[in-house]
Amino acid sequence: VLLLSWAMMLSHTPVFEKDRTNTYDTAQMISDPAQPWAIFGEIDRLHELDHYTFIAKDDIELRVQLLVPKKKGLENFKPSLVLIGPGFSGESTIIGELPPVSGAIDLIPDDDDYKTLMTDKFTFTKYWKGPTDTIGISEEGRYYIVVIPNEDEMGDYVLRIGEKEDIAYSKVFGAFFSWFRIQWMYWS
Repeated sequence: VLLLSWAMMLSHTPVFEKDRTNTYDTAQMISDPAQPWAIFGEIDRLHELDHYTFIAKDDIELRVQLLVPKKKGLENFKPSLVLIGPGFSGESTIIGELPPVSGAIDLIPDDDDYKTLMTDKFTFTKYWKGPTDTIGISEEGRYYIVVIPNEDEMGDYVLRIGEKEDIAYSKVFGAFFSWFRIQWMYWS
């Protein structure tokens, strides 16, 4: 019953960043960007960029949010997001070279970002809320989401993607393990 209740509370499926997602070629795949995902990542080298990718097949409303755990040493860590893909026409002001046939949308923290705290209902971890937006994607193709640290800062983050809730019984099996792994990462 306890595992079932934890899985029912879980709104974003936890995923952990794979090793070295620092190029477009090594970007971590997001299987369905409409489903809710919480990607637990870390910028652990100066000037590192973490890359994630997905294939858009239909019109979607992509919700993205960046969170930073409230933890000693992360008070000044305020990363940005860049969304890159064929459905965007703008250019990024914070990332250099884009993949061919792509435009970009920058989500740069403003004065209000990273000031508001939220508590995750699954892990009970407190997070500073960073840039959040919902972007309409109507053109098919490969898209990227890049996490970019602010100057000379490193730290942990959570990239939340998607909104469509999908509480399935299959999440029960991974929920208990994920809870312990998140606690170990952010409370140790």
